[in-house]
Amino acid sequence: MFYADLSLNLYNRDPATIGNSTEFVKGIQDHYSAFKKVPGTTMQTGFGHLNGYSAIYYTYMWSQVIAKDLFSKFDEKHLLDPKMATAYRKAVLDAGGTKP
Repeated sequence: MFYADLSLNLYNRDPATIGNSTEFVKGIQDHYSAFKKVPGTTMQTGFGHLNGYSAIYYTYMWSQVIAKDLFSKFDEKHLLDPKMATAYRKAVLDAGGTKP
């Protein structure tokens, strides 16, 4: 959650409102991470996903939530159950690209 929130917060804010980026990162890290910031480090300068992915990094968490929710509908001993596969196909796949 730390990386996702950091990514989203940096993307959604006017850079002029962030101030000291190290303190900004520390505030978010303190909120989410069991690992406290190591003094003298600037992890934001080495977090490469911030450049290439922008706020899309935030969607990784949502992808995991959706996958776990979907998996919870299946019985672990019968993952290939045709009844569940058909229900998934009808509820999720049949619409294809027809819905925004």
